[in-house]
Amino acid sequence: MTIDSITRIREICAENTKRNSQKVFEIIKNSGDIGGGQNFEEEIEQYKIGPDGWICESRIDEIIQPETGPTITRRRNERTYEVQDNKVLEILEAYPEALQQFLAFEKTIFEQRNIH
Repeated sequence: MTIDSITRIREICAENTKRNSQKVFEIIKNSGDIGGGQNFEEEIEQYKIGPDGWICESRIDEIIQPETGPTITRRRNERTYEVQDNKVLEILEAYPEALQQFLAFEKTIFEQRNIH
């Protein structure tokens, strides 16, 4: 993975309004049990491309699994911030699952460009 490929994807998507705010990849930074039972918490970051660059939407999901009834998800600490290409490269190098999602997204982009 290179900074050039990250920049190229960002530029292609920024030019296409249909691609703005579309999730490119997601990472789960932390995940763990809460309350010593079936409930757990995840710190999630979703990376998207906006009209001006990379955007990270960060949040913590608390997932409650009651004995009866549907699962309940509560979100907290939600925030959105801009991310530079070099930081995206660091993340992709640190999280193999994020890299796989990025490569799948990149492949889809180029396949769609070749069709049109």
